[in-house]
Formats: sequence, C-alpha cells, structure tokens
Amino acid sequence: MIQMTSELGASCHYESCLDIQRNLASPKKLPKTAQIRLVSSHDEVYEPCDDSFALVDGLLADRTNLLEHHPTLCMEIGCGSGYVITSLALILGAEGNGVNYIATDINPHAVKVTHETMEAHGINAELILTDIASGLEKRLAGLVDVMVVNPPYVPTPEDEVESEGITS
Repeated sequence: MIQMTSELGASCHYESCLDIQRNLASPKKLPKTAQIRLVSSHDEVYEPCDDSFALVDGLLADRTNLLEHHPTLCMEIGCGSGYVITSLALILGAEGNGVNYIATDINPHAVKVTHETMEAHGINAELILTDIASGLEKRLAGLVDVMVVNPPYVPTPEDEVESEGITS
C-alpha cells in the first residue's frame, strides 16, 4: 500500500490522497466538518450529539483565529467517535498544511472508531490508546497548539448521587 502526505498535511493511503487533492482543486466540494453519515460507530462509543456539534461549530467560527496561530500540533483527548478531531482537520483544511493531529482515548473501541471515521474522510492522525495523555507528557510538553476535549456527559440519576460507587 502506498503512503503519501496530502496537501492537508495528512499522511494517508494513495487513493484517499487523490480524493483529497481532487477536492482541494475545487474547494466547494471539501466538507467543512465531518459528515455524520461517514462517522463510524460502536455500541461502547458515544455517538456525536449536541455538545459535539456545538464544539465543532465553535471551532468553525474560530477558524480564522486558529489559522492565524499557525498550529503545528492539534490534539483531542477522549476522541470517541472521531467526529471532533476529524472536523478540526477539515476545518483547518489546506490552509492548515503541515498540521499534525493526535487523538487519545482510554477505550480501544473509540480508537478504532476514530480511525474509521478519519479514514472515511481522508484524514489521518496518530491515535493513541491511553488515559487522557498518560505517558505523553514529556513528548508533548510545550508542543500542543490546539487541544480539544469533549468528555462524555452522562447524567447521574438523583438517587445515585449520594450513594457509594459513583466514580464520575
């Protein structure tokens, strides 16, 4: 399989890069955010919902500011379905040439789903199975330009709040 780097700064399979390059030739075809129909899923991974959409809308609204800072490393902690990190890569697009992406999650299913979501959009990131950024502190110290975090929010029923065993 041939690997190459696209104009988006993403290393990807040959066929995906050709698709990206065709889309860059006519920017109107390049989606500004991840397409929900291409977001992979798994029973043990939260699907994107309103908070994910609001975060991505915020990133989209702040696109000019993000690009003015010339990020070289963007990171998502708790990548889940991959919707946010994929959207960030698409939002920065060709103007974010040279940006590297890292996404972490403690859930192996989430890492797999994020890989599938990114692959479906022709985007690549280094995906790491870890708790938050455990073990990456020295490697990433001072290097992360943009960090996004959208932890799952699961309401706890009131009758459980005062009981033992609640860990989150």
